[in-house]
Amino acid sequence: MRRGAVRETTLVAGWWWSVATLTFLAIVLVVFHAGWVRPAWREPLRFVAAVGLFCPLMSLLGAKRPQDRAWNFIVLSLWIVLAMPAAEAAFLQRGQPLEIRGARAWFLWALIGLGLVNLLPTRFWLSSLLLAFGHILLLARYLPLIERPWFMAADVAGFAAVIAALGWAAFNRRRRPECGLDRVWLDFRDSFGTLWGLRVVQRVNAVAQASEWPVLLHWFGFHDLEADAFDKLPPEARRALDQTLRNLLRRFVSDEWIAARLSRPVD
Repeated sequence: MRRGAVRETTLVAGWWWSVATLTFLAIVLVVFHAGWVRPAWREPLRFVAAVGLFCPLMSLLGAKRPQDRAWNFIVLSLWIVLAMPAAEAAFLQRGQPLEIRGARAWFLWALIGLGLVNLLPTRFWLSSLLLAFGHILLLARYLPLIERPWFMAADVAGFAAVIAALGWAAFNRRRRPECGLDRVWLDFRDSFGTLWGLRVVQRVNAVAQASEWPVLLHWFGFHDLEADAFDKLPPEARRALDQTLRNLLRRFVSDEWIAARLSRPVD
């Protein structure tokens, strides 16, 4: 439904990872609870599907041209590495329960925290909390400090939390500036998260300070260092600021994506 919102960005790969991993998890949960798979394969298959949900979040971290396509091999490699304990349990340790111990188990917490930190300061903060909660429910029996499901069918509740996170992200209509540089920045920040957002802030402000412009980019938009300084910037400085932001964002979005937010309201 929302693919059009990312069509002009490097987030298309993340969209496909979301579709693939959610579909796989849904199928696995159905066959798991219906008893259509052999007992020795149930837990390994369920674990592989659950850790697959980290792939869209990891895809976001590499969503910058020109390495955005090659980054998909890194995402796939992460999934394979996370799934290795399940493969060992399925093929080498048949009949034994799947156990995730030591650094592998704590790494799952690190991935959950990374996704939370990257999205929490954006307008999708509730989605980030629901997504982290869904991960915890799905992986509770493998996470240090928990190591057991909180209730029956916790994996189904975890899947429902992930779907709720996506639903909130898809239909969230928080009020934003209709157009202008602030609209461009806020839409980019909310789409690409904290890590890429802070990188763009640092680069824009470095240029602004070197050029001695009385304006800086903060997390919530452009900020005047002096009263009305932004409105009184010379046309040359305004064009340079606009071009600086464009040059940075072209690594992530198309010129059409930027132009639409500069000139008119966008759905």
